[in-house]
Amino acid sequence: NENDIKTLSQKINTNQNQYNVNAKNNISAKEKQNSKQHIKSKNQTLENTTTIETSAWYFGDTKTSSSVRKIKIGDTLLSELNEYRKMQLINQMHLGEHYIQICKQEEIDEKGDIIYRLTELESSMSDTLPLANLIMRKPNGKYSSTESFKYASRVIHYELGLQFNFHSLRHTHATKLIENGVSPKAVQSRLGHENIKTTLQTYVHSTDNMEQYAVDIFEKIATQKAN
Repeated sequence: NENDIKTLSQKINTNQNQYNVNAKNNISAKEKQNSKQHIKSKNQTLENTTTIETSAWYFGDTKTSSSVRKIKIGDTLLSELNEYRKMQLINQMHLGEHYIQICKQEEIDEKGDIIYRLTELESSMSDTLPLANLIMRKPNGKYSSTESFKYASRVIHYELGLQFNFHSLRHTHATKLIENGVSPKAVQSRLGHENIKTTLQTYVHSTDNMEQYAVDIFEKIATQKAN
């Protein structure tokens, strides 16, 4: 009802600082698929049973030290995040104990490093593990990964004939910033690259606007000298 929405809105405004984007809290999850083979004895007969675990998402270390960073965001994104959070709170209130909470379960990887497996449990069962307060969630609370974007990527790829996937948006972001005059160093910092060569040689692509801008600048220089 209206009072519930008002209460949720107040809660969102109170916790607005949680949307300061910190890449350390958005560590790229690692997807792993584990399989275990169990051998059990039954009536003196050995029976081989293979159990395939469902693919899981993990939190681990970032790729490089520069990946751990804070970036500034604008009012447009902040407004979208607030609306998205309001929707999550409404869904959580509606589903109650059936809303899925995502918990962090500590494990050790093959290198001996601590990683955290994302475990999905109904709210009534998630008291024993620490919660992973993820931003991207489905209406029922489950984690919404980049895999959710695969269908849209296929439509763009096959119907429009473009080589496109979710990561392409990162390239578009960098290219649009450079195209509109943002300093390459600022773009490097925003993308979290240790070396600016990665930013300029891999992520930034030449566009018609960039080419035309170069022509316009040279034309301006040539005209000034002629006068």
